[in-house]
Amino acid sequence: MGGQLVTLTLFDHTGRRKYLNQGEREKFLNALNNQGLETRLFFLLLFWTGARISEGHNTNVSNIDFEEGIVVIKSLKKRNKTVFRTIPLPPEYCLLLKAYIEENHLQSRIWSKSVRSYSRYIKIVMRDACIEGPQASSKGLRHGFAVHCVIRRVPVTLIQSWLGHSNLNITMIYVQLLGPEAMEFAQRIWEEP
Repeated sequence: MGGQLVTLTLFDHTGRRKYLNQGEREKFLNALNNQGLETRLFFLLLFWTGARISEGHNTNVSNIDFEEGIVVIKSLKKRNKTVFRTIPLPPEYCLLLKAYIEENHLQSRIWSKSVRSYSRYIKIVMRDACIEGPQASSKGLRHGFAVHCVIRRVPVTLIQSWLGHSNLNITMIYVQLLGPEAMEFAQRIWEEP
């Protein structure tokens, strides 16, 4: 890569989107109900944090602060640097995860399956959710989280922090894709003259 600018694109070479839209995010959540508790909890961690599959897999018991309702994720795409980021978790998820950890007497590792196994499972969940195309992946889930944040008007610097982007320009791809004001402006031009 030496010196080349790496750009994030949210569409494949044929113009198909690589992120889950809002409806697909809901379908994904519903399809998780067909999975075992550990798999469901793992994918909910990715769903609610935008973590990469390997980052979620490396999350240990000590990385979860149940009192604060946050997870500390080690960013894995930082060359020769150790960078951590904190991301809030929904209270309901924290309760489920805490109960799972206590019930299974987990001290360190939370997830028993390999990254490769979870990569296979996510394909099954996407298929069960009737999601097809380039977005039917863990990256599609990550991108969908970012798009969801933009729609919910989360400040772009916070999205950058949660995703672990070192450059704000990378995060701005999501804002340019679907700025929350875009639909409001479009609705104004659709109104009768």
